[in-house]
Amino acid sequence: MFFTPLYRHHGNNLQRKERTARIRQFERLFNVKAKVIATREPKQLLKKWVQQNAQGEATNYVPWRTGWVSLYVVLDDTLESILFPPQNAANCLTPYQIFTANLERSYTVNLAQFFANKAELSQQIDLRSPAYQQLAPHPTQFHALDWLVALESNGFATSDSSHTNSARPDASADSDAADLLLVRVPVREAADVFCYFFMGGFNDCPEPAVQTAVARYWWQRYRAVPFVLSSDTVEFMVGIPPTGVEDACDLALEQYIFCPDLVEQCMPDGDVNTLAAYLYNNSNWYFWWD
Repeated sequence: MFFTPLYRHHGNNLQRKERTARIRQFERLFNVKAKVIATREPKQLLKKWVQQNAQGEATNYVPWRTGWVSLYVVLDDTLESILFPPQNAANCLTPYQIFTANLERSYTVNLAQFFANKAELSQQIDLRSPAYQQLAPHPTQFHALDWLVALESNGFATSDSSHTNSARPDASADSDAADLLLVRVPVREAADVFCYFFMGGFNDCPEPAVQTAVARYWWQRYRAVPFVLSSDTVEFMVGIPPTGVEDACDLALEQYIFCPDLVEQCMPDGDVNTLAAYLYNNSNWYFWWD
C-alpha cells in the first residue's frame, strides 16, 4: 500500500471538555450520531464500520437506500473551520440547505465532460512499464488505512515529511487537536456523504456535487463507497476492484483527473502507471488534495 501520511495538525491544544463540546455541536449541526473511536488497528476499524453498516441492512460494504450510512470522520480544527458556520453570522444557510442544494447539483454533473481529457492522458499509459510487473495474480490482502496506524489514542499524529509507504508517529504534531469519529449519516446513498459534509472546492479538489457524482458512478462500476473523510483526504472501500489491466488503467486515469495530487505528488516520478498497478485487485482507494 502507498498510503502517504500527509496530514499534520497545527490547531489549538484543545482540552477534552472542549473537544467533547465540539463533537456535540457537530452532531447537532448535521443531525448525526457520532462515536469516538479509540482503536487505530486497521482491521478493527473495518470491523466496526461493517458491523454498524450491517444494522442498516448492508449488502457487502454499503447499506443501500436504508436511510443512513456509516462513515469515519476526522474532526479537527481544520475540518471544523470548513463545516461550522461563523459565530453571529447572519443569513447563513443551514447544513441541510447546503446538502440539498449540493445533492440537486450532483444529478446535473456531466461526467463525460469531467473525464473529457482521459484520451489525452491515456498516452501516459505504458504497458511495458516496470509497474505492471507488480500485478498480483490474486486479490491483495486487506491493508486499509495504513496511515491511521500512526494515530495516537487521543487524536491524529502523523508525519508529512516525505511520501513513503508507511506511516510513523510524529512527536511534533498536535495529537490533541483531532478525534476519529464513526458517524451515522442520514443519507440514502453512500455517495451523498460528500454533499452532506460539503468538503471540497479548494485547489484541485472537486466541488461536493462533483465528488458525489463521481462516487455514485464508481459505486455502480466498482461498488466503491466512502470510508474515511477528513478536511483534505478521502478513502474508499471497494467491493469489486478492477481485475484486468485495461480496467485498472482506465480507473487510474479517472482517479488522476479526480485527484491530480494522487499521481503528481504521491506516485514515484508522477507515474500514472504506478497508480494503475496499485489499483489492480485492490479494495482500498486513497485521495489527498494539497
